[in-house]
Amino acid sequence: MSLMLGMFVEISGICVHENPDKTVEQLLKDTDTILKNINVYKDVVKKNKMLRKELKWIIEDVCISKKYKDCSEMKSKRRESGIYTIYPDKSKGIKVYCDMTDGKGWTVIQRRIDGSTDFARTWNEYKEGFGDVRKEYWFGNKYLNILTSSGDYLSCNNGKYFSTKDKDNDSNGGNCATLPIWALVEWQLQ
Repeated sequence: MSLMLGMFVEISGICVHENPDKTVEQLLKDTDTILKNINVYKDVVKKNKMLRKELKWIIEDVCISKKYKDCSEMKSKRRESGIYTIYPDKSKGIKVYCDMTDGKGWTVIQRRIDGSTDFARTWNEYKEGFGDVRKEYWFGNKYLNILTSSGDYLSCNNGKYFSTKDKDNDSNGGNCATLPIWALVEWQLQ
């Protein structure tokens, strides 16, 4: 704040009528100093705007602590895609990636970017979720169940079973969880 105050003092000090005792050369020198530092002043203004935005977010989302069930509930508050904490079961928070690009607020349940995370996992790992929400991850079947049980989002899968590399529960002739990805796509298209 003192930098901003200093900037205004510097700027106000360049007016000739306010400084009758300064020479034109001194006023030019003062003006040059301000012009040399203009990018610093612009950066300060930009950072102050960012600070205000972050403080508003802290006050509204952290201090007030609204617990969103999923990303769609926060679409009116947060407009940027990123990592947020949601509360599917209203008590325990879980970090997820929220895709806000179309303004609807999608909770990303599986994120694959570069293949750095092995998705050939156990039943319990799929239940609890795994990976790094900043990179590649699986949200977790127990949280997916909580979110989707309040609506009929996955009715086409009712009565179907979920398979992992250690538990073959599907009706396919083999364990589909151990098939290469190209085979899974071909199998789903049949």
